[in-house]
Amino acid sequence: MKLIKSVRVEGFRSIRSQELSDLDATTCILGRNSSGKSNLLRALNLFFNGEVESGKELSFVRDYHERPQSRKKKIIYIAVEFSLPKYFKYRPGLKHLSALGREFTIVRRWELDPQRRPLDSLTVEGTPGPVP
Repeated sequence: MKLIKSVRVEGFRSIRSQELSDLDATTCILGRNSSGKSNLLRALNLFFNGEVESGKELSFVRDYHERPQSRKKKIIYIAVEFSLPKYFKYRPGLKHLSALGREFTIVRRWELDPQRRPLDSLTVEGTPGPVP
């Protein structure tokens, strides 16, 4: 069952900016050594579970993609676009999520607060409409 339509990651480890679109129910991630395959999976783990690896919280020192000579604010951005099939049914405790509709994007951003601690924000983009 295809649920994720695309993934966009910016500013995470070796990934400056990368988008994977037109994902299928099964997607293989192939690439040379040190090309970012594992970091993509770590970014997805951070998005879904709130930690980079099991037992490892986000650390900007380790996990932020440093851009040389950049004075921009440090932000890690991960967006996942969902596309729910017609026959998709939410579990009983999650029925309220049907208000999101069949296609929506969840965006999570991490940036440093004045005390240099990571702050997480979550937004949902899309056209609301109930899933019958």
